Amino acid sequence: MARFRVTAVWLVAVCMPASIAWGAGEPRVIATKYPTDDVVIASAVVGPPANAEEDTTAAIQDAIDAVAEAGGGTLFLPEGRYLLKGHLLLRNAVTLRGDWQAPDEAGAVAGTILMPVEHHGNEEGDSAITMQCGSGLRELSIWYPRQEPANIVPYPWTVETTPDAGADNYTVQNVTLVNPYLGFKTGPEANELHTLNNVYMTALKTGVFIDSCTDIGRVIDIDISPRWWVHSGLPNSPSAEPTEQAVRTRVAREGTGIDMGRSDWEYLYGLHIEGYQRGLVIRQGAQGTTNAVLFGSIIENCATALLLEELNGIGLAAAGCRFEGSRHALYATKAFTTVSQFNTCAFRSSQGNGALLEGAGTVTFQNCRFEAWGIAGVEAAAGAVSLWSCAFEAGGKHVVLGEPVRLARLLGNTFQGDPSIENAAVNADVMVTQRAMASLAPDVSRPPEPPVPALGSREVLFVTGHGASPELADNTGAFQEALDAAQTKGGATVYVPAGHYPFSGSLTVPSGVELRGCFDVPHHTQSGGSVLMPVGGRGEEGGTPFIQLAERAGMRGITVWYPEQDLLDIKPYPWTVRSMGPGCWLVNVTIANAWQGVDFWTHPSDGHYISYLAGAYLKRGLFVSKCESDGWVADVQMNPHYGLRLPEGLPRPQHRRETFDAIIDQQRGNLEGIVFGRCAKEHIYRTFLYAAYDGIAFRDDDGGSNARILMHGTDTGSRCAVLNRCGNTGLEFVLAQLVPLGKYEVGAIVAEDSFSGRARFFSSQMWAGNCSGVFEGSGDIELQQLNTISGGMTCRGGAFRLENAVFQRDLQPHVAIGEGCKKAPELLGNIALTGEFRIESTAESGVFARANSVPQRPASFEPGNLSTGWENSEPQSRVTTLAPEGGGQQGVENAACTPAETKAHSGNKALRVTGQARDAEHSYIYFTLFEEPLRVYSDSQLSYWFLPENERGRYVSLDILFADGSTLRDSGTKTADGVAAHPATAKGVVGEWRQIVVPLGGHAGKAIRRIMAAYDGRSGAGPFEAFIDDFEVRTAAIPELAAVSIGPKGGAYPPGTKVSIAAPQGVRVRYSLDGTFPGEAAPLYTGPVVLENPGLWEVRFSLEREDGGVLPWVWAELYDIR
Repeated sequence: MARFRVTAVWLVAVCMPASIAWGAGEPRVIATKYPTDDVVIASAVVGPPANAEEDTTAAIQDAIDAVAEAGGGTLFLPEGRYLLKGHLLLRNAVTLRGDWQAPDEAGAVAGTILMPVEHHGNEEGDSAITMQCGSGLRELSIWYPRQEPANIVPYPWTVETTPDAGADNYTVQNVTLVNPYLGFKTGPEANELHTLNNVYMTALKTGVFIDSCTDIGRVIDIDISPRWWVHSGLPNSPSAEPTEQAVRTRVAREGTGIDMGRSDWEYLYGLHIEGYQRGLVIRQGAQGTTNAVLFGSIIENCATALLLEELNGIGLAAAGCRFEGSRHALYATKAFTTVSQFNTCAFRSSQGNGALLEGAGTVTFQNCRFEAWGIAGVEAAAGAVSLWSCAFEAGGKHVVLGEPVRLARLLGNTFQGDPSIENAAVNADVMVTQRAMASLAPDVSRPPEPPVPALGSREVLFVTGHGASPELADNTGAFQEALDAAQTKGGATVYVPAGHYPFSGSLTVPSGVELRGCFDVPHHTQSGGSVLMPVGGRGEEGGTPFIQLAERAGMRGITVWYPEQDLLDIKPYPWTVRSMGPGCWLVNVTIANAWQGVDFWTHPSDGHYISYLAGAYLKRGLFVSKCESDGWVADVQMNPHYGLRLPEGLPRPQHRRETFDAIIDQQRGNLEGIVFGRCAKEHIYRTFLYAAYDGIAFRDDDGGSNARILMHGTDTGSRCAVLNRCGNTGLEFVLAQLVPLGKYEVGAIVAEDSFSGRARFFSSQMWAGNCSGVFEGSGDIELQQLNTISGGMTCRGGAFRLENAVFQRDLQPHVAIGEGCKKAPELLGNIALTGEFRIESTAESGVFARANSVPQRPASFEPGNLSTGWENSEPQSRVTTLAPEGGGQQGVENAACTPAETKAHSGNKALRVTGQARDAEHSYIYFTLFEEPLRVYSDSQLSYWFLPENERGRYVSLDILFADGSTLRDSGTKTADGVAAHPATAKGVVGEWRQIVVPLGGHAGKAIRRIMAAYDGRSGAGPFEAFIDDFEVRTAAIPELAAVSIGPKGGAYPPGTKVSIAAPQGVRVRYSLDGTFPGEAAPLYTGPVVLENPGLWEVRFSLEREDGGVLPWVWAELYDIR
């Protein structure tokens, strides 16, 4: 695994005597003992004391406070040991930095070492270090000197983010946590934008805790293992065999590597976790659950490597990972009800299962290896599982399917010896073939390391030394003078102390020069720091950029803010930054409210490097082109809140309540976020943006890009990923997360009619919106393994292949094929969780469809219908009867649930639900309506007409308690319009009747125990009232369908095999052999279907009543004719 990369840097510097504190003032250059990638510039220094027992807490805290009061910067701690008898508050915009070397390169821990001793034996005390927003912890080690391997005692968290609301950006980078009881914690209070990068630790209980993170968290190259303490070389380390074994035994019995509750869009990259009871746990958090992507990680020698308890509907996607657990490599518990995807991963378990699925969720595997196991390679006790082109490399039980399994696809897998597949899921939708499926695999190698920025020298100049000041009305001349002076030295760093610097003109950064601010870490506008404020160029979109980077020039640690840009009256400005030649870089640069952000497009940009470019852009974000060599774009972070969450004293137009809506609308309708043109070999990874018309786009600039896009996210994009032109080797997306949303929505993936070339998407996640993809042009599109809660896909041209995809919504259709397709699209092994995967095609080329899902066949056809409008002749529900089981009551008074004649959608009566919510934070009440035993089928749906009389009435709806104890509201089920079925999600329009339709196919096979009406609100105290009418639970199931059968069952057979279909009297059978729906134009079955030609064939048939009505079930079997 690639780790921290260093380049020798030796500086001429001012050396500070030990234990002398140099307070915040003129920043100075520091000579580090160990090499770094940058010049270390400190605003203050605290040296180690001569007496090792001297407490340094106060001295360090005083220096932190002084740097914070000066506006931010770096506090440097030279090599040595620093005893902490108290705890530290790392304040806003302050980086605590030391001297450090990676332990895997030198073995022993050396350099700057902090030594906490407070709260020995007390897990609940103050954390050793609490981080405020915009703070950083870099290049140092933390060691608990009083922790004994043979007698481990609790300590509080070593590093914790502040519980303050609305705080962004916390960074821990190049740090060794030698022996923490608890390592790093963020949450359960709301938090955003943590970055853990290149961190080593031996955690004695829990390494990393993440919860309630609502904007991208990044965990990059973190290594959690007992060996870091064992090989630390520090006093009392468990280097001897008995103590090492004691530590390893403890963490193997009790330890957790990473414990994750809610995190929205967590990026997990390059993890290594070794020797713990639980490697990575994903579970219910304090305020929700997680969606995450996981790449290039190894979790080994654990009891359970990956434990999936609860995730949100998007779930987890993993690629290029290895999971080893003695009990289970992958364990999805009974609480797991969503979707997880694994591509090009390896699984190994010495005692249990390579993968065990107990919950009702769906897990898909593609290009994976199952190396060894004690019970089975894959065991699905319930839910759905797809295994595509996987290798089972040991003998024994390869796959076990339990009776509750509703769907399984075992396609093109290889086995050691004869396949051992135990299938007890006799009524499930199961298809199996050993025929190779020609599945491509993604490139899961790590991107090459980017170049070290090419400074002309290691000297540093300060803009304040050339007359720059926040007090000046225009700093253009002073800054340019400093930059020009740096050029005369053959290149240097030009440092900008914290402050707000106005500019009327523009700047040019000469070759070999870096313009650098006070941040050594990623930062948010709200943290202040070194802020450059241009006012020139207003209204001149094509004017001179504010900053031009000459060849081999760059920026680092800077914020740019346009003080006169009114977000309610937006005006064009020139580009903020433009590169004028190759070899330019941006590192930790925030551009908060630019009309146009960064232009690396206009001039040659060979060898560019952009890392953690952040901000809110209004028209154009980042444009990159004309790169004839490798280029790197990493960790871009765009979000409207960079233009809205601001520090005190920052000049700006008055923001009003509607400002947020205005900037979102501007971006959704106009912003071109991250755009690439002609790039020979682009490395794009861990990028994200929220709100754009075009999220990430690839366009023609006398050629297109060849690029691998690893972990990209577009949230709230009108066109999340746009394909116009690519290079000869094309584009490869791995672990993309795409959310099409808003009034300008086009789709998650949009291939324009001019698109040519090849684009492949592996293990994608999509949600919200109404369109997962629109594909036009002559290009080649392949989507392998995805999970979507968005709408369907439309293909109107080129070549198209979709395989192993999961669609969660009930769509008509899931994929539409238009007349422009000149080659038959391939739709293989795709799953609709609601039942049938639906295809519509008007293409003359036809469709090659195989092994796509069909509705689960019921074990029996028991009653499944119930309806009422509460008229006198219709079934009557219970009146104001509390449902204590599956429902309950809190904070509601004077509630009633009874038929009333005052309002009705049809007839004279409707059900009236009314009451008084008293608990402003959360009030709810659930009433029993019916306790009829009803079976749920793949076509079952709940529908009713709904009229809320007031705003709180919108939080009234129907709910279901199933016989297995689960509820509709907590299942993640959505209405046909994509709205959560949970009563706590507002529905309808006050004063209007609207129909609510909830597909229940995802619960097929369950029995309904109770139907309930509920109010469930968190919208404050007050009255609620709503009406419900024309309620129905409906299915087309009839008892005679139990007689339907097909023979022989799917499998491998010789040419000439005859397939016979038996159906009840009074129904006709229509069938197809191409995997499409056998509708009214399909052939009628009149006798056995003969499969003459070799190949993979699917006999799919439906039933038609004598009156011409088609029943909603489709049966299918897969035949490999050899």
